[in-house]
Amino acid sequence: MTKALEGIRVLLHGRFWAGPIIGTQLGDFGAEVIRFEDPEVMDFIRDSPPFIKKGDKKIGLYYAYKDRNSKSMSLNLRKEGGKKAFKDLAKISDIIIDNHAPGVMDNWGLGYETMKEINPRLIWVAVSTYGQSGPYSAEPGYDILAQGASGLMDINGFPDGPPLRMPVGMADTLGGLCGVKGTLIALFHRERTGQGQMVDVSLFESATYPLQYAILQWTSLQEKYTRMGNKWGWGAYGPFKATDGWLIIATALDRQWYKLCEVMGKPELAQDPKFATVEGRSYYKHGEEADNIIREWLKTRTVKETVELLKKNRIPSAPVNDIPALVEDPQYNSRKNMFEVDYPGIGKLKIPGPVPHLSATPGALETPAPQLGEHNDYIYRELLGYNDEKIGELEREGVIVSKQEYL
Repeated sequence: MTKALEGIRVLLHGRFWAGPIIGTQLGDFGAEVIRFEDPEVMDFIRDSPPFIKKGDKKIGLYYAYKDRNSKSMSLNLRKEGGKKAFKDLAKISDIIIDNHAPGVMDNWGLGYETMKEINPRLIWVAVSTYGQSGPYSAEPGYDILAQGASGLMDINGFPDGPPLRMPVGMADTLGGLCGVKGTLIALFHRERTGQGQMVDVSLFESATYPLQYAILQWTSLQEKYTRMGNKWGWGAYGPFKATDGWLIIATALDRQWYKLCEVMGKPELAQDPKFATVEGRSYYKHGEEADNIIREWLKTRTVKETVELLKKNRIPSAPVNDIPALVEDPQYNSRKNMFEVDYPGIGKLKIPGPVPHLSATPGALETPAPQLGEHNDYIYRELLGYNDEKIGELEREGVIVSKQEYL
C-alpha cells in the first residue's frame, strides 16, 4: 500500500518528547526517520521506567512508543568527524528535527543558516521551550514550564484549589503536533517553490493554542477566564457520579435538555423558565440547580444502564473510562488503534497506532524502536558511502560506537 511520506528522509535529534513526537508522526506515515544520538549522552528516555524485562533484556515503554518506525545511528557532533558526517547526511535529507536548545547547533557550526547553504531544499524544524527568539529563548525548559507560563495550568483545576498541570506532557504533545503541521506546510511550500525553510516550534506558544478564546476574552472584555473545575459555562454538561462510576452528560442544545427532562421523568422542567434556555442553565443563573437534579436522579442508577438509556434517546453521553476500559472499548478497537510490534528478546507489545486514519495512505507501526546505533552500517556505508577505513577513524575518534545490545 502507498505510504504518503515515502521517499522523505528525516534526521532527528530526539531527546525527551516533543521532537520525537514529530518524528514518530512522520515515520508512521512512511518517512524514513533516522535518529542520531550522541554515544556519550544518550536519550535518557531509553532508560526511563516503566520497563518490560525478560532475562538480560529490557525496554522502557516510553521509548518503545516514541521511537517506533525509526532507525538509529550513533553520532557525536562535538567531534570534527561527526560534524562532517552530519553535513554529508544533510545533503541527502529532506527534514532535520533539532531538539537542542537554541544556539547549540549554531555554536557547533551546524545551524540552519549553514545547512541551508549545503541543501537549499532542507526543512529545519527547531523545537524548544520558548522558540528561537525573544527574551526567554535561551532559557532551559521542560513541558511543565510551558504549561505554567502559557496560562494552561492557571485555568486548570477547581476554583478554590491551586493551578494544576495536565497529568500528561500536554505542552510537549501540542508542540509536537504543531511541529508536524508546520513540517507538512513547509513540505507543501517546497513542492511549489523548491525552497526549504525553518519551522520554529515553541512549546510555550503551542500550549497557548487551546486558550485562544480565553486570551480574546481578556483582550476584548478585560474578563479573566478562571478555573471552573468540571464545569463548562452551563449546567447539565459535564461528569456526573452514578452508583458504580462516572459518566458524561452533555446537553449543549435546548432540545437535548428537554429530552433529558423527559427521560428523568420530569418533563415539566423543560417548560420551567429557569431551565428552558442555555442562558437560564448557565452557572451565572441556575446551572448548579440543574446539575443537582441530575445528581439526584443518578443516585440509584449505574453508568452502563444510564449511558444506554441516554444514547437510545439521542442525548450525548459516555462513560468516563479508565485506561483498562479504554483498551477494551469496542469503538477504540473497531478502528484498529492498537498494533502488535515484535521487540527482539522481549516479545510482542501492543502499542497505540497513528491517527488520523487515511483511506488511501494509512499509517502503520512496522518496526520496533531501535537499539542504539543499530543502523550504523546502513547509514554510514550505504547512504554515505564510507569505507572500512573511514568508519574505523570515526570509531577511534568517538563519533561512532558499535551497535550495543541495549534498548
